[in-house]
Amino acid sequence: MNYSDIGILYRTNAQSRPIEQVFIERGIPYAIVGAVEFFRRKEIKDVLAFLRLILNVGDDVSFLRALGLVTKGIGPVAVARLEEIARAEACSMAEVVMGRRYEGALSANQCKALDGLAEILNDLRTMPQDSVKDIVEAVLAKVDFAGKIRQTGDPKTDDRLENLDELTAAALEYDTAGDEGNLQGFLEMVALVSDTDNIERGADRVTLMTLHSAKGLEFPAVIISGLEEGVLPHIFSADDPNGVEEERRLFFVGMTRAMRRLVLTMALRRIRQGRYADSEPSRFLAEIPPEAVEEPLPFTVSSTLRPGAPIVSRGFEPGLNRPIRAEECAEEYGFKVGDYVRHENFGTGKVLKMFRSGSQTRARIFFSQYGERTLALEYANLQVVTE
Repeated sequence: MNYSDIGILYRTNAQSRPIEQVFIERGIPYAIVGAVEFFRRKEIKDVLAFLRLILNVGDDVSFLRALGLVTKGIGPVAVARLEEIARAEACSMAEVVMGRRYEGALSANQCKALDGLAEILNDLRTMPQDSVKDIVEAVLAKVDFAGKIRQTGDPKTDDRLENLDELTAAALEYDTAGDEGNLQGFLEMVALVSDTDNIERGADRVTLMTLHSAKGLEFPAVIISGLEEGVLPHIFSADDPNGVEEERRLFFVGMTRAMRRLVLTMALRRIRQGRYADSEPSRFLAEIPPEAVEEPLPFTVSSTLRPGAPIVSRGFEPGLNRPIRAEECAEEYGFKVGDYVRHENFGTGKVLKMFRSGSQTRARIFFSQYGERTLALEYANLQVVTE
């Protein structure tokens, strides 16, 4: 397929961040519908301004952004006065504020407002820079980003708060990546990911959008990301029967956007509120008829424990694929690697590989018209081709 044949759908805009990051690292062109790239969203740029000031107090652009977030009553005249002081003392405006060199040059109320910013910047610049997650969380707390967003009354408040949580997740991922990183390395990574201007902007690009934005559109292939409790259905709707029903309808809308191929994915672990947590499969997965699934999840989903509460069979270990001996394959399934089999939808194909993944046996098969497919033999209903 072409890139433009593929649509990736998710419940909230914050979920685009890791997808964007990988696409940019691998040079895959994409377009986001109904939103801007993650690191260009307002609240993310606001936090990044403080992070940049921690490293470089001479960044006047970041300083002015931080100034507008924290202080009130500091208008153009007061900013011009800060610039005059900075020029006279051969320093940056941030250094003027951090050293409280504005006293006597501005009104008492303006000085009081700047005192708060000075305290925040001085505290942040004394923090160790080896844990980016700790620094991000400190910025969010000291500036009270969540409180400021809630005060705006923005109808997209929940989305903006989830973006902040996803930024914390990005910082934790960076900290645990294995390399000895620091704040400077994190900002360099952000600069790389943010530089989408060099990505091809032609028509052939993957489309990323929320499930809400996908209504009325169709793609040859659709990937729905985040089939987990708390994500889809969303955590704010999980305990409300009416809310869950609306989430179910939204999921159905996403599924029906696919013309030829539909892929449903979930994360085994997800960063929530700054820490890794095991994910619970979405209750909606248990409602899909097994016969409609080409490649089932390598664990079981059951809603028998309580209504709408799936459980995961803990026998599944990600990445644990065990090859099967040829004689064992022939005895159990009637065919082995190298044999030809027939599938109801894909036609005749050659078996390339057979292995066990968790409790399931799978086969990698090459079909002349559809390419390679990995099928769970429990559901594939393959027939051996003897001629």
